Order: sequence, then C-alpha cells, then structure tokens
Amino acid sequence: MEIVLIILPMPFLLAQKRNAPLGILYLAAALEKAGYRVTLVDLRDIDKSGWLERIPQADIYGIGATSLEYNIAVELARKIKQHREGIIVLGGIHPTVVNTSSLDGIFDVIVQGEGELAMLELLSDYQKGGIKRCYKSLPIPNLDSLPLPARHLLPYDSIVSTRLVEQGQPGTTIITSRGCPYDCTFCCNNKIWGRKVRFHSADRVVDEIKFLMKEYSIYQFRFQDDMMTINKPRLKELSQKLRPLDIKWRCHGRVDHADIETLTLLKNAGCFEVAYGIETASQEALDLCNKRTTVEQSIRAIQNTKRAGLKVRLFFIIGLPGDFGDVSGRNIAFIKMTEPDAVDISTLSPYPGCELYSNPAKFGMRLTSNDFDEYRMSLGWGNDEQERDFVFEYQSITTNQELKYHRRELLKFVKENSLDLNR
Repeated sequence: MEIVLIILPMPFLLAQKRNAPLGILYLAAALEKAGYRVTLVDLRDIDKSGWLERIPQADIYGIGATSLEYNIAVELARKIKQHREGIIVLGGIHPTVVNTSSLDGIFDVIVQGEGELAMLELLSDYQKGGIKRCYKSLPIPNLDSLPLPARHLLPYDSIVSTRLVEQGQPGTTIITSRGCPYDCTFCCNNKIWGRKVRFHSADRVVDEIKFLMKEYSIYQFRFQDDMMTINKPRLKELSQKLRPLDIKWRCHGRVDHADIETLTLLKNAGCFEVAYGIETASQEALDLCNKRTTVEQSIRAIQNTKRAGLKVRLFFIIGLPGDFGDVSGRNIAFIKMTEPDAVDISTLSPYPGCELYSNPAKFGMRLTSNDFDEYRMSLGWGNDEQERDFVFEYQSITTNQELKYHRRELLKFVKENSLDLNR
C-alpha cells in the first residue's frame, strides 16, 4: 500500500517553512511503526503549478488542514482526483471542529481529532475492503507510546530554520504535551487535543533533543506547547535534565503560571524567552473572552520574567469583544509601562470551533464573511493587511474603521520602537 501525506502551502505566514510540521510528522511515524510505507510531500513555498509533479501515485492521500488552509485543501484534492487514483483523506483542525456535512464531497474520508490511531483504523479497514466516511479516536493517554516524529522523511530545510530562535542560527520545533484545560472564546485548541493535558516524560523529551542535536547539529529549539509552565513538578524534572544539554530555547507561558520559581526553572534549563498571550489591556475584554487572567497578573508575570533573566514577548489581539474605546492608547500605555522585548499584533479571526464563531450574537458581533481566505490576518504590515476589513462587525458599539485605526496605531508604535521582532 502506498500512502502519501501532504503538507499544504501556508501563504498566510511570513516564513512558511519556519516551523517543522510536527502533527503530520507524528502521524507518519505512527504509520511507519505499524509497518506502512509512507511518503511525505511538502508543498510549502511551492506554486500550485508545481503541486502535481511532486505528488506520486498512491493508494491513500492524506491532507491535514486548518480553516485557513481548507480552500487550498479543496483545490489540491480536485487536482488529485483529476490526475490520480486513490482515496483522499482530510484530517486536521478544520474537519474536526465543523459539521462533516459542510465539507466538500471531494474528500472520500474524514479523520477527526488526533490522527494517529484513527488513521491506523482507516488503513486496517481499507485492507479489509471497506472504509467508513468518518474516523475519530479518543485522545492518546500515553504520549510516550508514540515514536519520534518522522523527520527523516523530509529534507533538511523542511525541518531546520534559521528564523526560529536566534536569527541566522539553525533551530527546530518540538512539542512535549497535548491538551489545554482552558476555553478562551477565540480559541479551539481543546477541541482538538481535549481539556486534559498529557505530557511526554522528561526522559522522552531529553531523548528527542539529543537525537536532534546529533542528527541535525542544532542546539536551539522552539517549544510549541500551549503552556510549558502548567505542571511544576514535571517542569522541575525537565529543567534538571535539560540543563546539562546546554541548549537555547523559547516557549509559551500563561501569566497566571509565572511565579519566580517557575521562571527560574525555565532559565536554568536553557530557556531565554517566554511569550505570553496578553491579548489586551482591557479587563472587560479578558473577562468576556473567558481568558481567566487579569491585567494585574500580566504585569506581575512580565516583571517576574525579567527578574528571572528571561526576555518577554507579548501577543495582542485587536477586535476582541469588550475592547472598545481608546484601544490603541490603552494597549500602547501597557506596553510602555511593562517594556517587553517583542510584541506581536494580530487581528481577531473567529475560526470555526471557537465560541466567537459559533455564537457571535452573544458578544454583540455579526460575522460578515464565510470565506476563510479572508480570515488570514496575522502579517501586520505584510501584504497591506493593516488596510483589510475585519471579518465581523459590532452592532452600534464600534465601527470597522475605528478598529482599523487602532490596529494601524498599534502596528506603527510596535514598528517605530523596534518591537516587531521575528515571531
């Protein structure tokens, strides 16, 4: 059986190949472990005119897509159907969070949730001569049961980037947990991974990093975990075992898990930067979005992070419910007061799977577009995104023009103060 897994283009990113595609690498590794022959095709940075020449004939074509990539997935699937034979499988975030009846019939099979076990069930059914329309498995309880991601199936430049940690220095991504216990109204992560956080053991993490150091000669990493700091006993063990490796890395944290002891553990393990989803300096907006944090916690987290000797990166979202009035002035004042090392400004995009998408009226919103191509608003000044309309509007509260003004002012402030560093 020939299985081809395809990594879609990501034109909404500044650097498409910056992050190694860990999800599909885990999936490929699980299939190889079960004895299947797998080919990975990386279409990032490839023009659509060159897609088909890179895709060999196969029995199974697997495509993973977020909502941002869904239209690309449909276009690619139609090309495959026209010029190849085989079953086309759609997996990933988008088919997991939407009603399967809304998905294009060009896809023969839908895989929802974590794909490793579901895909193995699909392949078993295929060999027996009968497949279902939809496959879904429960979250994998023991992440250490999964083999290391199949990085060997991709070329070096699909795995290693010089734009990931320090500019010009080779690095790669790694993820050591799945799951998120929170339910922010603008996020759908827990719809994919579940509310219970599951972890790779500290020994498994160390083994993977040692493997990457040996095979790729890299000593810099970006941890993709939603929250590296949520389990302090595990972090203590991990810190102790990472320290002798003398690596450099960055990660994400939550401001309500940012005490000095926790941050010192990160520092001692080689971490040099922590990124926080501050989102906004408006407490009303944080409460409406069920962030479960306070502005005061954000301030303390930034102070503690600096005291621990770590750099601070902040992520803000423009357009959140409740974040009205002098949006740019309020957030600029917060940035001036806390003095972070880097700031990222994104536009609110209520993706399928989050509450803002499923129930916008609850927040006084109305979605104005169902075209997911219009939801690509993370480049800031890139591609003139600062002039694009929001994909929603608030009724009698604030206008699109007002939100665009505040977005421009924030982007301008960040750029003028050299805070728009590589994300």
